[in-house]
Amino acid sequence: FRLTDGPGAPQESQEFEAAVRALEKDVARLAPPFGTVHLPAENQKVAPGFWCHGWALDDSGIAEIRVAVAQSAAAAPVQIGRTWPGLAEAFPDYEAPGNGGYGFLVPDLPAGPHELRITLVGRDGGETVISRRIVVGP
Repeated sequence: FRLTDGPGAPQESQEFEAAVRALEKDVARLAPPFGTVHLPAENQKVAPGFWCHGWALDDSGIAEIRVAVAQSAAAAPVQIGRTWPGLAEAFPDYEAPGNGGYGFLVPDLPAGPHELRITLVGRDGGETVISRRIVVGP
């Protein structure tokens, strides 16, 4: 329902559109993306270039996944839409659940402990951050 003529119609339409955007943002917060990091395990010793992977789903679909390293400028490009066994059967009501897998390489980091911050971003704007501690070593 949209008002197209009459006094105040454009203003009311703008207010309506703003209210719809605010409601969509609230819904995204109520149903944020979810998933897991399969590898590396918590505090696992890895080398730069180690292949990390897991899965992520959202009721609106996954728009992107970002990986950053806490206290570092390092980031890693992420491949999304990868096949992940069992997701389609476990979550049949989600968009393309069988392709919920993702993967990325550990960036070139100095030896020692680091925290990966994996941000799952839904198409509706909802976000979830998963943290995983790793130890970089030879």
